[in-house]
Amino acid sequence: MPKAAGFYYDIRETNSELPPLILLHGSGGTEADLLNFSESISPNTTYIALRGGVPWDGDLHFFGETRTGLWTRAI
Repeated sequence: MPKAAGFYYDIRETNSELPPLILLHGSGGTEADLLNFSESISPNTTYIALRGGVPWDGDLHFFGETRTGLWTRAI
């Protein structure tokens, strides 16, 4: 799986002139979770699926929680 800017990602490029879909999985998911969904809503569109980079409770997320209850960002 390729990695850039600290994120693992999956890209499917097409010749479509539509803007690409950016796919961000839910808490505890992976970049593969939304691939079937993207195919069903726009089968010929380029997609970029990112994997969250914050390990938390044994899963990967895009955000984490600090000890004070505040949310942090992955980047």
